[in-house]
Amino acid sequence: MIAAAQAVEHYEITRYGTLLAWAKQRGLSEAEGLIKETLVEEENTDQILSELAEDAINPAAAT
Repeated sequence: MIAAAQAVEHYEITRYGTLLAWAKQRGLSEAEGLIKETLVEEENTDQILSELAEDAINPAAAT
């Protein structure tokens, strides 16, 4: 389940990265700030999922 959740996060990260680039190109500073904020949240969620898998789920599954 964590792998599936991370796949969704990675998809979202790529999409928000693209939207951020477009906002920068268009000079949409307000949108740029909001998109960057959302992108950071998605990256943080991906990091939390990685830590959860590495620290708890994967070791438990190996035993």
